[in-house]
Amino acid sequence: MRSLSVASLAFLLFVPCVARADGPFPDTESLFADSTDEASCNRLSLRADYLYWWLRRLRTPPLLTAGPEGSSARLGDPETIILRGGDRITSRHDRYIGIRIGADYWLDADRTWAVEADAFFMERDSTHFTVHPGDVPVLAIPFVGAQGLNNSFVVSGFNPQFGDLSGGTTVYSRMELFGQEANVRYNLARCSGSEWNLFAGARFLQLRERLDLTSSARVLPEGSTLIGLEDHFQTFDKFYGGQLGASGTLRFGRLALEGRAAVALGADDEEIRNKGQSIFHTPQQRQVQPSGLFVLPSNRGEFSRVSFDVVTEVRFNAIFELTQHVNLRAGYSLLTWDGPVRPGDQVLPINRSQVRPGGLQGPLQPLPNFKEDAFWAHGLNAGVELSW
Repeated sequence: MRSLSVASLAFLLFVPCVARADGPFPDTESLFADSTDEASCNRLSLRADYLYWWLRRLRTPPLLTAGPEGSSARLGDPETIILRGGDRITSRHDRYIGIRIGADYWLDADRTWAVEADAFFMERDSTHFTVHPGDVPVLAIPFVGAQGLNNSFVVSGFNPQFGDLSGGTTVYSRMELFGQEANVRYNLARCSGSEWNLFAGARFLQLRERLDLTSSARVLPEGSTLIGLEDHFQTFDKFYGGQLGASGTLRFGRLALEGRAAVALGADDEEIRNKGQSIFHTPQQRQVQPSGLFVLPSNRGEFSRVSFDVVTEVRFNAIFELTQHVNLRAGYSLLTWDGPVRPGDQVLPINRSQVRPGGLQGPLQPLPNFKEDAFWAHGLNAGVELSW
């Protein structure tokens, strides 16, 4: 992702050079511009775009495994297969729908200085992956113990702690992304065939994600005893930064090509929230512990930090001038975010001795993990622009 940041900076340096070149693009006026060039006198513009984007998937270790009858479905055992996780898990549609709205206003009649604001909002997409009782011979949640050895919690099959179980597990994930920016824009150069601008301002981004593992099983053969296991991971990333950017437009009659690049330097306000629960429910009693399989006393709770980060964005649009005051637009955007934290990285090697009789033995793990994971969002947009 840092290579994209360097590329964006290079573009920012390139634009002023083009604007000052001795050979400007040929004059090509709008078909709607009269002798007073009314179209160029528009000072206020409002934009709305429909977004069809793809967001970088959530990275997780293996979350669910299946194995043959009589096995523990441990990772590395013969015939064990990974049902979910182990890479970047897919979302329900593998695409996200959103909207981007924006406005800009030229402060002077010569259109030298302008203010602009922009905001986008992506849909909140969630994904359920469920394995029901009886879907596979043995269903397990794999984990790595304190000594680095593969182990598993059997949800359906023979569990050494509870005996024969019949159960299922749901893996739930959710992602939300939105952002805003506000800038002051300065016109470097303008002719009837091209326009070049620099802008500087502030950018805000927020990424909110969660990952939940919920299992329930009944002890066979009676099925009157219920075992429940829950692990919930949430991360909240807020980026605040100042940005510098450049934009340019080339006009060919009623058609225009527009490009824009920006680099923002700032800080991430990162927060991790982990909680878990274990349930042992018999006809006589119900026992509940505030720990799951992966969420233990050592990493349960809320944790936060602030860290330096970089965000870049590149946009390209083709614009068709429908009337003097209405433009149709379509294009492509690429947004990169160097280092937010994500919930899949909270599923770590564990030491379950801290919730067993006798207390902690060996290293205290897991601990909250602020490991960074480069994030990107890219895709297509189409919309309309009104100006007057």
